[in-house]
Amino acid sequence: TMILDRIEHFERYIEIIPEIYDVIKFVEKTKKENLPAGKYPLQNGFALIQEGTTRRFDDADFEVHREYLDIQVIVSGSEYVEYADMTTLKTNGPCDLEKDLELMSGEGSKILIKPDTFYILYPTDGHKPCCHEDIPTNYKKVLAKIKIDRSVHKVD
Repeated sequence: TMILDRIEHFERYIEIIPEIYDVIKFVEKTKKENLPAGKYPLQNGFALIQEGTTRRFDDADFEVHREYLDIQVIVSGSEYVEYADMTTLKTNGPCDLEKDLELMSGEGSKILIKPDTFYILYPTDGHKPCCHEDIPTNYKKVLAKIKIDRSVHKVD
């Protein structure tokens, strides 16, 4: 179910994820004010501004989240994300309910994410964010975590 698009098209998704409006406005504020890395409150969730250097795909596990939607937006730099439907992955252990995190392994599709691009991840979406193919890159991104409301977000 992963959605990948440019931020200028975010309004297409307001009907299924109303909080995306606030997420994109926060991304614009982050760019305009050069907000530092950290955790910031959002309606029905929170945002993490992250800065770092990408890692090798082999150094990461797939992540799956059950209680939050991820909306990830690259502000500067770039990253690769590897995506796979969780039904094609193998679990690496029990889900950490406190962190809303299950780690999995397997193979997926690698996608280059550039500035002003966002992707939305649902509970069925295994993903390895913040990766690189050959050469590490620096990135700054907003990772918004939106608490799932099954009546609004069309999640099973």
